[in-house]
Amino acid sequence: MARPPVDAICHFGPCLGSERVNTAYGLSSREAGPVSVRAGPDALRGSPTTLELAHQARRSSAGSDAKRGKTADSCGRVRLRVYPGARTGRFAMKIRITGCIAASLAALAGTAAAGTVGTIALTPTDLIPESIAHPDVLSQHAIAQRLLPLLPEAHREAIESAGGFGAELVERPARRGVISLPTETVESVLTPEFLASIDDNGRAMVTAMAESIRAGRIIPMVCFAPDADPAVIAAVNKLHQIAMNTNGSRYQGTDRWTVTATDGLVGSGNPITLTYSFVPDGTFIPDLGIGVGSGNSVLFSWLNGIYGSPSNWQPLFAQVFARWSELIGVTYVYEPNDDGANTNSVPGVLGVRGDVRIGAFNLANDSINGGTLAYNNFPNDGDMIFDTDNFFNNTASNSRRLRNVAAHEHGHGLGMLHVCPINNTKLMEPFATTAFDGPQLDDILGGQRRYGDKFEPQSDDPSNPPTLGAHGVGDFFGLQNVSIDDDSDIDVYKFTLTEPAEVQITVAPDAGAYSQGPQVGACTSGSFTDYNAIHDLQVFLLNTNFIPLGSANTTGIGGSEQLNVQVLQPGDYLIQVFGSSANDIQRYQLGVFLAQTDVPCTADLAAPFGILNIFDLQAYINLYNSQDPSADLAAPFGLFNIFDLQAYINIFNQGCP
Repeated sequence: MARPPVDAICHFGPCLGSERVNTAYGLSSREAGPVSVRAGPDALRGSPTTLELAHQARRSSAGSDAKRGKTADSCGRVRLRVYPGARTGRFAMKIRITGCIAASLAALAGTAAAGTVGTIALTPTDLIPESIAHPDVLSQHAIAQRLLPLLPEAHREAIESAGGFGAELVERPARRGVISLPTETVESVLTPEFLASIDDNGRAMVTAMAESIRAGRIIPMVCFAPDADPAVIAAVNKLHQIAMNTNGSRYQGTDRWTVTATDGLVGSGNPITLTYSFVPDGTFIPDLGIGVGSGNSVLFSWLNGIYGSPSNWQPLFAQVFARWSELIGVTYVYEPNDDGANTNSVPGVLGVRGDVRIGAFNLANDSINGGTLAYNNFPNDGDMIFDTDNFFNNTASNSRRLRNVAAHEHGHGLGMLHVCPINNTKLMEPFATTAFDGPQLDDILGGQRRYGDKFEPQSDDPSNPPTLGAHGVGDFFGLQNVSIDDDSDIDVYKFTLTEPAEVQITVAPDAGAYSQGPQVGACTSGSFTDYNAIHDLQVFLLNTNFIPLGSANTTGIGGSEQLNVQVLQPGDYLIQVFGSSANDIQRYQLGVFLAQTDVPCTADLAAPFGILNIFDLQAYINLYNSQDPSADLAAPFGLFNIFDLQAYINIFNQGCP
């Protein structure tokens, strides 16, 4: 039978725990206990709305099954206040949590057992591909996604396995119990013939990954050396596809960071601050089920052996994070402290440890030079673990091997998956490469889609936009690596004009066309897409009162726009760039040239034109004496007097523009 949708956990009506939903999803009210979500009639339609989620835990009584579930203990309550955003489609939830639900959240969030956890900004259209559902349904998805982690584990897993609203993007812990993946899917990859054809190291790795998948664990991504066995890599690719249950969406990736040590709860589309730290030697690195084992970190002793001291190798990591920060809306802060807690197990805490922790040990089932070079989990676990491999002994090109592998691994830590085909054009390809330095176009698009460009969120605020400086005639200035990252993004920039000029603004797509796709098989193919043809870019020039002085929108999707405006008054002006209805990212470049204004010189009345001299003065006197209307330059108008003569002399003395 077809399963009905669970709309924002049942359209705020019949909810989980009701007979209709329990029957449809194979859930037992006796086991799950009732949960209700209540909302006023104006929910998500423009006014603040209170939603309440209550859970009652069932308590089994001694005796027959007929007696089970007849006694309920109140477990907890979640109260949410929803504030819709009429213009942008974004809304916020302020959450009040009490009872055992709050107690369970406290361990994760570091909050008191009851209290206001925080405000979450949501963009419903970020969660579901466009043209699939009405915006109200997307909003319900968004709320359900935030509610789902608050439920008891058994209840949450029931919704996830049933495919209920909110289950598609909810962030799962590394270990979440058995998931409903058919064993045949894994076995079809790891056939006896295949296992017999690869070496012991590769066999141990893929077998461990398969066991992790069967146990419901999400496995981190691994980066391979160029000489790794292609057959093993192809199998690992397929296993990752099974584990992530991904269909290869554009800019291959998972979810983004939602909680950081600096920001606390972070809404979708907002920039974040990540701290990073280096784990002390001896820190335990647990087995994450990918066949490389566990061990104590030897990061410092390993890299000191290559570079001499931390003062020589820690700046290399700082360069990696600085480059990412130049390209996307993430700020990185070095955390000098690290308490040595097990990696991949605890969140970042200011003054204690970073959000991103870096360690290293000798990976098991790996060759001395090659194989697996490093691995990294996904948000909100950004820990990066290196193999103490002599692959990194080569420090050519400012240690490009180490820096590119670190930048690649942190791409996973930002939520990105591997991308195909392997052709040395993308940082997030499965193999390490030194063909380029740092993130490339596809990596930038993936990062900006999740976190915005480096000017976010300031460029979203017209009252305090980024400034492009003060400029006069002959100046050229502009921006690169900026983007409209969804269907509601509007970028605003300010500049100061120091003299009259013709302001010539060009905004143009800046991405190109290339092939990319999910990591499947041997990673040899992808879909060819023109990433310049995503949005119909538009540009406005406004004064500081937000009054448009000119606009351009003539070329359509994928075209450049040119706007020329004569501006006679020096001062501050705003450039506004926005796109069309595509819920996707369009990278663009912005260029501004200030040309000589074409406004005529009112004092230049006689040849040779372009030069003010005695002939112009004589020409004006002739007009004045004949009482020509063009000579009436000052009040009282209609009367020719000394004030008109003085006005012309002032214009003459100012010269021509």
